This record gives sequence, C-alpha cells and structure tokens, in this order.
Amino acid sequence: TPSYAVGITVKKSARLKVGSSAKPFTAVIYENGTAITTKSVTWSVKNKDYTGETMATLSDMTGTTCKLSVPNNNAYIGYSVVLTATLADDSTVFCNLDVLIISLM
Repeated sequence: TPSYAVGITVKKSARLKVGSSAKPFTAVIYENGTAITTKSVTWSVKNKDYTGETMATLSDMTGTTCKLSVPNNNAYIGYSVVLTATLADDSTVFCNLDVLIISLM
C-alpha cells in the first residue's frame, strides 16, 4: 500500500503581520516520498497558546492552497496559530505548521 505524507510550504517565513494582506500557503502531498497532484487537503487553523476567538482567518482555500490573515490587533503580536493541512481522504495524514504573529513594523 502506498504511504502518504503532507507538508506545508510558504514563501520567506511562517510569520503573519497583523493587519497585512493574506499570506499564501501551499500543501505538498507525497506518495511514497514523491510529490503528487492527484490528492487534496482540507485546511484548518487554531490558536496555539491562546484561548478565545481564533486569531487568524483562512480564505481562498483550494485542495492544495490557502491564504491566512490576522486582523490589525496588536494584542495578538507574539502569539502563534497552528495551520493544519489534512489529507482529504485520510485524516491520520496531516501537517501542522506554527505561524508566528508579528507587528507590521
């Protein structure tokens, strides 16, 4: 049986600036170590160490891409959210990526 894995890629760094435009993230799905394009993921986001409403918002979600943004709220600076890409047909295969929220400056 084939073995699957999921990774998440992002340009530059996994950081989000408060109040800035949404940042794109891409899921890469591997079958036996080789990247494939025949499967898709579902996206989710949650706070890492913060209770209350989720600090980041997902948008423009497709089977392998999404955008993530944070409202202009300086109280969120220094916290992280966890972006998760889960293989659509096997919820045991997923990738979590910690995304740090930073100031606009």
